[in-house]
Order: sequence, then C-alpha cells, then structure tokens
Amino acid sequence: MSHPLSARDMALGAGLVALGIALGSYRADPVMAAGLQDAADPVITYASPESGGMSGTSGDIIAVTGQYGLGTSVLYVIDVRRERLAVYEARGGSRASRGLWLVGARRIDRDFMIDRYNDESEFLYEDLERIYREELARAGGPADSGQEDQ
Repeated sequence: MSHPLSARDMALGAGLVALGIALGSYRADPVMAAGLQDAADPVITYASPESGGMSGTSGDIIAVTGQYGLGTSVLYVIDVRRERLAVYEARGGSRASRGLWLVGARRIDRDFMIDRYNDESEFLYEDLERIYREELARAGGPADSGQEDQ
C-alpha cells in the first residue's frame, strides 16, 4: 500500500521535531531533565501552534501532530530516552477509508551527529563561525565559540 508521505516529508517533519528538541523542549523542564519524574505521576505539557498542529510531552515521550492534506493527519512520536522516532499517518472518513498506519520508524541517535544534510541555509555553519570569530577578535573578546561539542 502506498502512503502519501514521501521520504522528504518525513525528513522535514523529523527535522522540525529535532529542532524542537535542540531548542530545549525536553530539557526545559528541570524535573524531566534531572530524571526526577515519577512514571506514576507524569508531567504532561501541551502546545498548540497557530498552524493547527499539537505537541505534548509525558515522561520520555514527545508527540507532535499536524495536518497533511484533507482528512489526513501525521503523528511524530519521539522516545527521548531510547532515541527513537516513529511516524504515523491517520485518516478519518468512511469506515473503508479511515485508519492508522505506521509510515516509518528509526533510531535517531546518529542523526544528531550529522553536521549538515540537505542544508539549504543562506549561510553555512562554518561561515557563521568565521564571522563570529572575526567579530569577537575585532571587539577584543574571547576566541572561544562557546560550543560544548562539535
């Protein structure tokens, strides 16, 4: 059975989810970051962006939803502790057309080690780093970029 989500769509969705993680959507909660959350009493948080998607976290799970065409939704589920991503497609409608499908699943731990992939940004990271260092040198600031890992 063919699914309307292409590999590019999945990669874009995974990238958005990864960006949310990188910006601290998980680690922003000190209880969760410290591992102090009791599984019997989960902290659940939700956000509803104007685009109509939803996101939420509970324990080690982050879920992000969005609309994909008429009557079709996509659900990205990330297990932060196990570093796994699962993508589901859900359709409503008549009994014959509605359903839930697993579109793809994968380990994502190595994905975060990639410096650049399908990066169409205006500036390369290396160019921004060079500009940053030049500005610091002109201002007489420290030469360290402040990065923890590369």
